[in-house]
Amino acid sequence: MDPGLWEIVDRVMQWLIVPGIVMVWWLNQRQSTLDREILRILTILEERNSRRSEDRETDAASYRRLQASIDSLAEKLDRFIEALVKQRSDK
Repeated sequence: MDPGLWEIVDRVMQWLIVPGIVMVWWLNQRQSTLDREILRILTILEERNSRRSEDRETDAASYRRLQASIDSLAEKLDRFIEALVKQRSDK
């Protein structure tokens, strides 16, 4: 092969192919970094959503217990007031 052709191939390698490969590798690494960051953020959001769901379930159970306690207290107060009214009417 002609030595001038080898020189042209060498220059093409130096100025086009090698920098192109480096650029593709760099872009791939950057994309991988972005993918990892997106995955990390999505994981954090999923954990937060899971905690919120658990909190909602806990809050709902607490509200149900509170409502039951209020209803029970209201019934006891109604019976107490009825007993007082009956007691006063008996006098």
